[in-house]
Amino acid sequence: MIFNNNCLIKVSIFLLVLTFTFAQEKKTLAIYPFEGKGGTPTTMLSVFSDELENQILEMGRFRMVTRKEIEKVIREQNFQVNCSATECAIKLGEFIGADIIIGKITQLQRNKYYFVIKVIETESGEIYTTVTKTVVARNNNDIAISTAHHLARELSDKMINPGMMDFDVDPYGASILVDGEFQGNTPQYGVKILAGEHLVSIQKVGYETWEESFTILEGKSDYYAPIEMLKPKRRLKAIGKSILFPGNGQLYQSDDEHKSRAIIGNIFKYGTITAMLGTAYGWYSFNDAQSKYNDAYQLYLQQTDLDLINSHREMTEDLHRKMQDTEKVAITFIGAVAGLWLLNIMDVAINFPDYGIDLAGAYDFETQSPTLTVGVAW
Repeated sequence: MIFNNNCLIKVSIFLLVLTFTFAQEKKTLAIYPFEGKGGTPTTMLSVFSDELENQILEMGRFRMVTRKEIEKVIREQNFQVNCSATECAIKLGEFIGADIIIGKITQLQRNKYYFVIKVIETESGEIYTTVTKTVVARNNNDIAISTAHHLARELSDKMINPGMMDFDVDPYGASILVDGEFQGNTPQYGVKILAGEHLVSIQKVGYETWEESFTILEGKSDYYAPIEMLKPKRRLKAIGKSILFPGNGQLYQSDDEHKSRAIIGNIFKYGTITAMLGTAYGWYSFNDAQSKYNDAYQLYLQQTDLDLINSHREMTEDLHRKMQDTEKVAITFIGAVAGLWLLNIMDVAINFPDYGIDLAGAYDFETQSPTLTVGVAW
């Protein structure tokens, strides 16, 4: 025959992709065979895959390449030979023109399972979005179906028309993070952010971290980070923070390259809190001892019998010594608080990190106004 099996498969895939082009507004997805770990039953994997595919199809938001067709391509093209699951999934996605859903179900305990579903954008090879769920199963098939319903909805909501945000921020090379996940370095344009509430932050060594919450709407692409330049960290600001409370200045100075400043800051912070608690307890003990002494002293003054006078005098003197001891402890803790506060201010002033950033003032005679110049040593 003129056509072999390989040609037939390519023709069928071509027709399949051709069909999808009539609805280009919808993303095309395909489910790569899921992986089971820790003794996950194969029937559970199959039930979950089928139900996930059915749920995504019923939503009508995406085009799906059927599992039957996927399995046929994998079998004939040997996509699972000499490549990892992710690499094979990307190759498959390129071959059929679809983004790939990969997943894993891990049995954590006898009736406890952990589901992880990821969508790989075939063009870039990057993970587009991830959804997870931990469940306790009484019936494996029932829990697989209900979990497929939940994850299909969550996956769909995350993937539909992400917003786009531009980051034209100085200094260049600052890290952009969305909900703590790295998205690239400044300047960066058209960063995809899924619809919903997100915390966006920009960080760079030697500069104050900028962050702000945004509500991203589906498909909106004109979001701009409302900041032009990060503020360099300043010694005086660090001192001011440490004056307000010990440790704050050191934490302000810390970053990935100066992690020891955070350690020292926490030592000052929690050391001061401990000393303050000790002070409060010391004065509470002193007031209690003073009250007992005053009561005993009044009782001593009321005695008329010589033996009772002597015994009450001894008791009163003992309580007076205890009162003095508790007062000394309270004063010692006050001294510790004051000492830690002072040492913390001295530390933050003396040990300000060298970030390689130079601040210089100048006077512009043309505009007759002062200017501030920031220089960074690379």
